[in-house]
Amino acid sequence: MIVTLIFSSFQINAQEKITLSFSNISLEEAIRQIEAAGRYTFFYDVNQTDLKQKVSLQAKDESLEKAIQSMLSSTNLTFEIEGRQIALINKQTTIAPGSRSKKSPG
Repeated sequence: MIVTLIFSSFQINAQEKITLSFSNISLEEAIRQIEAAGRYTFFYDVNQTDLKQKVSLQAKDESLEKAIQSMLSSTNLTFEIEGRQIALINKQTTIAPGSRSKKSPG
């Protein structure tokens, strides 16, 4: 039953719609804007995540999952969404359980 509830939460939030537009800003600023727009919290490994890399997003009433996927397409990052938490993961790194080490400031 707990697994079903977690899965349902993931589906609802991943499909939640978001409208944001920015171009060529730092990943750090993009994270701030997404967190402010939807009450999300990002987590990432500070040793493997370049927050200065530039990202862009043009999302109008788009699913959160699709918007983040689009934003990260030019980076070496992928992501996982669980509830209102978004984990940024280096594509070349395998994540061990419990190793997400940094909550974004803000």
